[in-house]
Amino acid sequence: MDPQLLEMFAQARALVEEDSRRKAEDEQRRREAEREGLLQDLARRVEAAFDFTSREKLDLDPRMDVLDGRGVLEFVVRSIRAIFILSQAPTGKWGLQVAEDNQPLALLVEMEGGQDTNSRRLAAARIVTTIGDWAAAKEQSTMPAQPAGQRRAAPAPAPPPPQQMKPPPTKTPPPPPPPPPPVQEGQRKAPPVPQFGKVFGY
Repeated sequence: MDPQLLEMFAQARALVEEDSRRKAEDEQRRREAEREGLLQDLARRVEAAFDFTSREKLDLDPRMDVLDGRGVLEFVVRSIRAIFILSQAPTGKWGLQVAEDNQPLALLVEMEGGQDTNSRRLAAARIVTTIGDWAAAKEQSTMPAQPAGQRRAAPAPAPPPPQQMKPPPTKTPPPPPPPPPPVQEGQRKAPPVPQFGKVFGY
């Protein structure tokens, strides 16, 4: 191909690429400005509706993000693989959803935000309570269940201590029979009395 044609094509391509790059940078700046505006508006609305304590903010780790073109507040609970998303509907109500791995978004609660100091604190407490109840139920469901009606076997009672064997009582031999009276002259001698047991031939 003619070198002059190659140079012309290269110049035209460079001009088109420069225009595309400039448009992409402008679009990126526009998106960043829109995102920043959404996050600022979200921060203002959350601050006006909820009063989270410093400990709740520390433990729940709230993060502002943009989801589907609207600002949302995300809570991350340690040791639980789930994200809780707080967002405001066009009706003004706030909804708390939970996102799990491979599960669709589930709505946990829908409520009004607070208007004054007390109601703002109460609204934040309701959000925290809902997250805590869901986390406790999730942890309970993952524990191995014990079959119904099955009871733990009671430990076998310990055997009683061995008793010392007592020697059998010794039988004292019966006293010997009294000697027969002396036989006087003219009397018959009485027959001897057999001992017990020998009468039966034992």
